[in-house]
Amino acid sequence: MSKKIAMIAGSFDPATKGHERMILRAAGMFDEVIAVICENSTKKYMFDLDTRLRMLRAVCEKVSNAKADVCYGLAVDYARDHGVRFLVRGARNGSDFDFEMQYANINRHIGTIDTVILPSEEEYLHVSSSFARELIKYGSNLSAALPREVIEI
Repeated sequence: MSKKIAMIAGSFDPATKGHERMILRAAGMFDEVIAVICENSTKKYMFDLDTRLRMLRAVCEKVSNAKADVCYGLAVDYARDHGVRFLVRGARNGSDFDFEMQYANINRHIGTIDTVILPSEEEYLHVSSSFARELIKYGSNLSAALPREVIEI
């Protein structure tokens, strides 16, 4: 039987406590989890790629069957090239769910990858990278949004 490898794709700008929980939850469901930074040419990032990768690696190092990597193309191509059969996505609300369902259908059509949508745990419903960037911008306390390891970077 082949390993069940899952991928969590995102910009991780920065990696949040919500991302951390998703990685931990997925690690309990799959043999291996790869958190993958996917570059979006239309996005302007707060943190450069090397910094985001260091942050994501710091989060993944706490999970024995998780690792961080970078994807420079389509997530479905990365998945095919790395034996990934499942894409794990999070949804904080109905709008997130609707958005993820659209992409799940697209990814299934072009890449034969199944999407698993994890509903956010209640204590992380407010946590997003956008929220974290606002806290950073205004010098606020980051402990509600970011893992300690990410704050230290």
